Amino acid sequence: MLEKNHIEIENIIINMLAGEKLSPAEEKILTEWLKDEKHKQQLYELQRVRDAVYAQKVSEQANGEMAWEIFARKQKTKRKLRVLGSYATAAIVTILIGFGFLLALKQESVQELNPSNTTQTSIHSKNIVLTLSDGREIVLSDSVNDLQEQNGATIRNKAQQLVYFPTTTNNQEVYNTIKIPRGSEYQLLLADGTTVWLNSESEITFPVTFTGEKREVRLKGEAFFDVEKDEEHPFIVQTEQFDIRVTGTQFNVRVYTDEPASATLAEGNIQLVRQEQVTPLVPGQQASLKNGIMEVKNVELKEVIAWRYNTFYFKQQPLENLLNEIARWYDVEIFYQNPALKKLHFTAGFLRSCSITEVVNTLEMTEKIRLEIKGKTLTVKEYK
Repeated sequence: MLEKNHIEIENIIINMLAGEKLSPAEEKILTEWLKDEKHKQQLYELQRVRDAVYAQKVSEQANGEMAWEIFARKQKTKRKLRVLGSYATAAIVTILIGFGFLLALKQESVQELNPSNTTQTSIHSKNIVLTLSDGREIVLSDSVNDLQEQNGATIRNKAQQLVYFPTTTNNQEVYNTIKIPRGSEYQLLLADGTTVWLNSESEITFPVTFTGEKREVRLKGEAFFDVEKDEEHPFIVQTEQFDIRVTGTQFNVRVYTDEPASATLAEGNIQLVRQEQVTPLVPGQQASLKNGIMEVKNVELKEVIAWRYNTFYFKQQPLENLLNEIARWYDVEIFYQNPALKKLHFTAGFLRSCSITEVVNTLEMTEKIRLEIKGKTLTVKEYK
């Protein structure tokens, strides 16, 4: 019950700091909470930090914020995510010591940005392997530029993006596979114009040139798709758990082996096909497969696709979910001294450019857990 009350007041404070109008019920809860002088001081300090954070000019923040603004405009929504640097997150957490949660601030409108002050966040691209149709394996790096496939198609590796130029003289359908290890991500532009963003520990197999009636790819791990519209040639993402059929849309697919498989629709429409079952989705919905049953629910897009914008964003997520993401990105193994710690809930936001030390220090400020890094092992201990 205590944790539920914390979650409720947390959401109210987040909304209030974001400038959103509270409902009468929320105002009543906040008023009751503020009867404690200690809580009044906490709120005052939070407001001070918020003002300082909003005034801070950091290129990473601006870049992340710009990305969210563009996406939000496309989705015709007013709500945008304020991406915080690690220093801001840590400051807010410090204020909330003893209250027991992390806070990710939201903002209704984005301040005007000067493009000259923004920089493109670099994409991690270590040990990414492209397997060609003849079995050759190419480790992608800045020194690898143009490649030629056996059907004549050209592959260009530039600015941490792999671009495919189809051939018009050879209709032979040959496949390539790109494998993304832990701690990396990459972007892929397919021959039909579809863009794919691949997250850590992911793999996709795809035709160099689409020649059939369907455009089919196979995915493991996680990817965000922006599919080029072509109603005559449906685009199909095949996974071990289900297939996804689209004609042109934006959606996220997450099919890691250690968690329920899911697909989340950002724009357009998709259908999930599993055996004889067809599950349609509308924007903002997520379908997940749990114990053989397909469940559909509404979700916050910014939480699901935060990784796409170089951000971690968790809203009241179990610690196990949060640290699984951390493990993939920073390439570490997680060990819990007490398995019960996995069920603690956190709300947190980090830029993926933060060091793991910054992330660990911030999480420890909640006084819920202790974290210890040795080599590639992150040990989770009870807070004492």
